[in-house]
Amino acid sequence: MADRDVFEEFQQAADTASALAQKLENLREDFTAVLEQNAELKIENEHLRDRLQELIDQMAPPRASRLRADCQNRRLTWKKFTTRVITFAHSSTAHVELTGNRARFAPQ
Repeated sequence: MADRDVFEEFQQAADTASALAQKLENLREDFTAVLEQNAELKIENEHLRDRLQELIDQMAPPRASRLRADCQNRRLTWKKFTTRVITFAHSSTAHVELTGNRARFAPQ
């Protein structure tokens, strides 16, 4: 009777090992599929980033022209300011000195 119990336990362990081997095989297949999908998505992501950068480059003016525009805006702002100061100086009794980026008012 003891031999039969040992054989049954051995058979049960073999069945469990076989089931475990099948589960591991299924897990390996799933893992392989996930890795393949991940590789495909990385490639697609890279292409999408490249395309997005192309669109951004097309829409945005070059950095040099943005700097030039900013410089022009500052010059226009300074020109408007100095024009107003000079107009004010001519219409009042104040003395105005324009030096560099500063205007100094001095009463006469």
